[in-house]
Amino acid sequence: MQNLLLLADQLVSRLEFIHSRNIIHGNLNPLSFAFGGSVWQKQQVLLVDFNTDSGPDSTARNDLLAVGQILSYFYSSADSWDQYQQQQNQEATAPIFHDAHYDLVLHLEIALDLKGPRVMRDNILPKIGALSAMKNADLFGRLDTTLSHIGQLCGDPTSPLPSKAWPELLDTLDDLLFVYTILISRDRRSSEKKLQVMEAYHLPNRLWRDLQWLLKRTDNVSGALQFAVIGKTYHFIATLYEAYPSSRAFWVRYLLVLARARKDIEPICGKSAWTQAISFWQDVSNKLKSERAFQSRREC
Repeated sequence: MQNLLLLADQLVSRLEFIHSRNIIHGNLNPLSFAFGGSVWQKQQVLLVDFNTDSGPDSTARNDLLAVGQILSYFYSSADSWDQYQQQQNQEATAPIFHDAHYDLVLHLEIALDLKGPRVMRDNILPKIGALSAMKNADLFGRLDTTLSHIGQLCGDPTSPLPSKAWPELLDTLDDLLFVYTILISRDRRSSEKKLQVMEAYHLPNRLWRDLQWLLKRTDNVSGALQFAVIGKTYHFIATLYEAYPSSRAFWVRYLLVLARARKDIEPICGKSAWTQAISFWQDVSNKLKSERAFQSRREC
């Protein structure tokens, strides 16, 4: 899905360019696009077919719909474009773009205004269901059980993570984040509270230790799983940044690490968005440090 999103970004960019020149293609298909032949263009998608056969009713909307069909074809298991068009099924196509919705929102908002995670205010907290009624002691027990299950799924640390365990691992990661959501929402730590000697045991740090362990376990597997794990954790921490401002010093530190990790595994064409995200969180971090230093001087 990550590669599909990167491809979609380039296809739409090519269309945006020709439409800005009042050019309507009208007959787009997979053969209308190709990767560049030069070394510096190998990651760039080019629109190569301008032998158009557009009728008088062709519009920019028709071109955009065609790009949607091309992306759906690449995602499908069809052997050829002709076969895909023959078996095209709208009910089968809809879930493809529904599943990609959250990934698209996250990537586009980061790339456009550097504030993507902070503007997603609808349903800012995940659905936590029956977990909200559990006592803290039971939640910590659930947390230990979930971490043990992740450890069992990961198996021997010296061996590659088996691909058959990936879906269950991602589901279990969701469970882990749900439990932490409840615990952090109940944490009474105030922004005015002095830093304690036992700060290593604060919930944000405990959360980060658990997530670092999982990230380390998945850093030598397929890029698809790395994208998924880093994406989930980044989105979750960014949500906590907005929901629990008293711990923003923690959240920003973790977001910087995650953004750098994501940039490292991105293809060349996807690195710029994460470079911007890193710059944004670094600026936030510097601002928070300045505010804390100013507050310390006032207290002295």
